[in-house]
Amino acid sequence: MARVLRRETKRRGFLAASARARAPGRRAAAARARAKQAEAQLQFHENQVNTAEENSAFGSWFWDLKSGEFNFSSNAWRLLGIEKRARAGLTDALAERAHPDDRETLITAIRGQVDQGEAYDIEVRFLSEDGYRWIRARGYALRDKSAHVHAVGGSIEDITERVEMLEQLQKNEEHFRSLVSAAPFPLIITNLYTRQVIYTNAMANELFGVASDGGTLKTPDFFVEKADLAQLRADLLAQGYSTGREARLKKINGDEFWAFISCVLIEHNGQPCAYVIMHDQTERKRLEDELRQRAQFDVLTGLYNRQTFADLMADAVRETEETGEVFGLLLIDLDRFKNVNDTLGHEAGDQLLIQAATRLQDLSPESCQIARLGGDEFAILYRRLDSIPAIEELAGALISEISAPYEVIGNMVNVGCSIGIAIYPWHNGLSNELMRYADMALYKAKELGRGQYFVVDDRLTEEVHERGQLQQDMRQAIERGEFRLVYHPRMCARTRKPIAAEALLRWEHPERGPIPPDQFIPIAEETGFITVLSRWVVQTAVFQLRSWMAMGLEPLPVSLNLSAADLMLQDQAQEIGALLGELEVPPSLLQVEMTESSLLSDRERVQEQLAELAGMGVELLIDDFGTGYSSLAYLHQFQVHKLKIDRSFVQRLTHAPDALLTRQIVEIGKGLGLCVVAEGVETASQADLLTAMGCDELQGFYFNKPLDLAEYQALLEEQHEEGAAPASGTAQA
Repeated sequence: MARVLRRETKRRGFLAASARARAPGRRAAAARARAKQAEAQLQFHENQVNTAEENSAFGSWFWDLKSGEFNFSSNAWRLLGIEKRARAGLTDALAERAHPDDRETLITAIRGQVDQGEAYDIEVRFLSEDGYRWIRARGYALRDKSAHVHAVGGSIEDITERVEMLEQLQKNEEHFRSLVSAAPFPLIITNLYTRQVIYTNAMANELFGVASDGGTLKTPDFFVEKADLAQLRADLLAQGYSTGREARLKKINGDEFWAFISCVLIEHNGQPCAYVIMHDQTERKRLEDELRQRAQFDVLTGLYNRQTFADLMADAVRETEETGEVFGLLLIDLDRFKNVNDTLGHEAGDQLLIQAATRLQDLSPESCQIARLGGDEFAILYRRLDSIPAIEELAGALISEISAPYEVIGNMVNVGCSIGIAIYPWHNGLSNELMRYADMALYKAKELGRGQYFVVDDRLTEEVHERGQLQQDMRQAIERGEFRLVYHPRMCARTRKPIAAEALLRWEHPERGPIPPDQFIPIAEETGFITVLSRWVVQTAVFQLRSWMAMGLEPLPVSLNLSAADLMLQDQAQEIGALLGELEVPPSLLQVEMTESSLLSDRERVQEQLAELAGMGVELLIDDFGTGYSSLAYLHQFQVHKLKIDRSFVQRLTHAPDALLTRQIVEIGKGLGLCVVAEGVETASQADLLTAMGCDELQGFYFNKPLDLAEYQALLEEQHEEGAAPASGTAQA
């Protein structure tokens, strides 16, 4: 047993000694295994990093300063454009590949990181096969417990595309700014939500007074009426644009002005913005105000004019029908006024009219409204009249005062006046019929020896009733063939040759003889018969054009006058188009003239009719411009081709203010792309001056009076022969 124990003890000792002998080898092997495992793990992590960075523009690196371990990811080497190498000499290699302008920045960043542990974030350019590329390099440092730097690392990123994109955006921005700045009109761009003004060009700054006082437009608070701004924003949000809106704006210094605004919704820097174009309308508005003043008031005396007085009369009739109050109408005509004009000249006559107007205003009660109807004729609307003696007393006082001497251009002159009086509702009828009563009473007063007044009586009333008979006769006149057309040529201002003609309606009454249009046209308009007359005029003119074409002539375009009632007929344009098509008359041979008031009667319906006419090739003309609403703002809504300046402007061309106003109308009309026609030309000097102002066409008695059918056809034949003569001569040669 003891022997067994001894053997076992020896065996165990031997095993223990063997184990002690093998222990250092095992420890070395374990260390090697651990090192290999760590290296494999490090390689695994490096592979992971390389795989993650492989398809990106990103690379990373790390350097353990204590162990000397240095690692660059594969993508880092590739982005830097250098081959893999040890840390030694790497800084020089990087500096060599960097752009000369960026080397100092790069070297300073690397040294600061390694020596002082300073982090950096820089953008530098490195040379590649395609040239220099932009690299964003970021670095960090790790410190031990003693605050010593023991490791540094960082990342690099290719940002070339981003830099180029930013440069392109900057170029686009600069180009955008240059376009805005060079725009030939005031232009403003505002953010639709923040309402901040993003851009203004030089013309906008000048318009708002920014250039002069050094201020800026920060928000679109330059709208005087906030409702205008709200409507523009609503239009932009609803449909993406807003066209043709007039608004009152204010400058930096608070001064107000009018502008015509159009804008469109655009995107700028990802934000919805309003691209706003403005046109200063201050001068045009001033001209409109002057024209409106001229349209409502007499230029010379400042009293109401004929058109406005007619409106006042209509208002008075409606008021009487509602309240039962009586009003009176006095027509006043100066006696012997013509003698003053003939002996002392028109300047003396104008001064006398001004003084007479002042006397009328001084004597008339406050309830009176006074107008100059034209020439030396005045009218007074005596509202809230309580008795016949009251109006007769006023008439007597006026005759006495008007007869007192006047001093004009250093001369004492004497004139008198005659007055005709009508009273509503005692003298029944429409307002213009009442005017006719008063006019007949005025002539009665003159028959009494002048310096008298006459109140409408029963016998005079009977004469007015004859007007009713005229109305009946007019309805039968078409069937009897009593109406005819005459043609008043329009001349080219430059060549003074006929280029068109206006068709005018004439009535030859079998008993009364020629009846002036200013007598029967108002009756036709009041009774609605005007649409029947207009249809006859259109048909007659188109048939005549067809006849001239069949004769081998080359007819000039013919313009026809249509009233507001005509333009509001729903099928008017279709009827005209059908007639032209049936007779194979080119629409370009037909023109339509209408007054401003007719355009504004029912704007939507009228605009629809005119658009249809213009669409088929019929030219549209505004007649008597300057005597109605006189607004240039509405013209862009209608497809108007020509503007006819009223004859009243032409007649007063010798007066400097009127000549200047006429020139402004011509310039604005031309600026709107319209052909400008002057009517009522009676002298060579008027024709020459209007031509110099830029008028395209002239019309008036200076060239010829309205021609009957035979005379006008002879004119066409003469033009046709003149046009054929050169060709005939060439053939003979």
